[in-house]
Amino acid sequence: MIELKTEVQLKGVSAKAVADFLLHCTDRDYQNWWPGTHLAWHTKKQFPNEIGSVVYFDEYVGQRRLKLETLVVRYISTAFRGSKPLPPHAPT
Repeated sequence: MIELKTEVQLKGVSAKAVADFLLHCTDRDYQNWWPGTHLAWHTKKQFPNEIGSVVYFDEYVGQRRLKLETLVVRYISTAFRGSKPLPPHAPT
């Protein structure tokens, strides 16, 4: 198993908003984030508590294409107290 941990500070955006975006993203939303580099991101299986959800993504990292399907095995929602929503996406 590979465990990814990322620590990033985004002014005005909460950890919960980022987690919600990543767990409920659509291909279109992901493509709008970085056109031509972010190709697909969507949930293939969704569960109410997120545990067991399967998320797929396809993107370029430099010259290499990365396609990955991930299984959510742990989701710590208590880490997201006092969260704010993400700002709206730019119109397409």
